[in-house]
Amino acid sequence: MNSVPSTVFTANVEDAVQELAALTESVLRRHGRQIVEKQFATRRLADVAIDFHGKVALGQMHQGVDVNGATDVLRPDGSMTIFQGGLLALRSNIGRYQRDELAFMPELGLDVGLQLTRHLKLYAGYSFLWINTVARAGEQIDPVINVTQFPILSGAGPLVGPARPAFNFNGTDFWAQGLNFGLELRY
Repeated sequence: MNSVPSTVFTANVEDAVQELAALTESVLRRHGRQIVEKQFATRRLADVAIDFHGKVALGQMHQGVDVNGATDVLRPDGSMTIFQGGLLALRSNIGRYQRDELAFMPELGLDVGLQLTRHLKLYAGYSFLWINTVARAGEQIDPVINVTQFPILSGAGPLVGPARPAFNFNGTDFWAQGLNFGLELRY
């Protein structure tokens, strides 16, 4: 069996270490500033946190609409008469209406944070929320009026013509956006 004397091995290792040290010193002298700058940029990138999140909800959306109104008439003698119904809330649509719809609600968000110290983080974020079916108040109003129902003109007289305004659920979608900013302290 061939063996290498330990003194030769030690000498070769010492020479290799010396050669590596000289090469490292030469590289640092030539490129040292660039290496340090790159290490700083890499470290700072490591302190940035980017969080993307998404959520989805599916379920029952209970929608309710109450239509009601009143008209106050002040007589010349100072007395007041109150009639049920107003301009857009008349006998044909006054009441309480309800329904349940299947709703889909996704939310997406993006947060970007910067770790300032070991315990302190600064962050900002954006979120987007969408709901596919809602009953918004303004969408439930029928703008067509049959004046024979108007309390001041007809009182409780008979309806002549179409029963308008009529009530029909008019669903629409809804979206919201949000911005958030914060400072997080962990101890």
